[in-house]
Amino acid sequence: MTADGENKLEDKMLPISAPDFELLRSSRQIYVDKTDLIYQLVMENVPLFLSRPRRFGKSLLTSVFKSLFAHGLEYFHGLKIEQLWRPEPFCKVLELDLSGFSFSDPDEFESRFLLFCKRCCADPALQYLLMRPIRLICSKQC
Repeated sequence: MTADGENKLEDKMLPISAPDFELLRSSRQIYVDKTDLIYQLVMENVPLFLSRPRRFGKSLLTSVFKSLFAHGLEYFHGLKIEQLWRPEPFCKVLELDLSGFSFSDPDEFESRFLLFCKRCCADPALQYLLMRPIRLICSKQC
């Protein structure tokens, strides 16, 4: 540790297949700070489609968005976005993981997707939020 209590790079572990931002940050793993770019994406306020090959960090990126909107700057201490982000009310974050969906059977896909929507819409807090503009962030083979 340095004099100001920060972990030195040598004290941190290299993450291997780490799709959970909050776990990565709380377990002293290395995180390459590109949160200034994440801030720019958020400020654009346009739909975002993530299309990259497998193992390119799509899940980690969506986990960063989820943490930012659900918990504010709680897990962003020392990162660039900490200086850029203005506190906003926390948001209800819906995570739709399509990795378990069958894309070869349209009926199965439709029934699973509708079940997901039905479960989410049963939440009274979500019913209120759905009356407001919504921002969708999707990962896992979208």
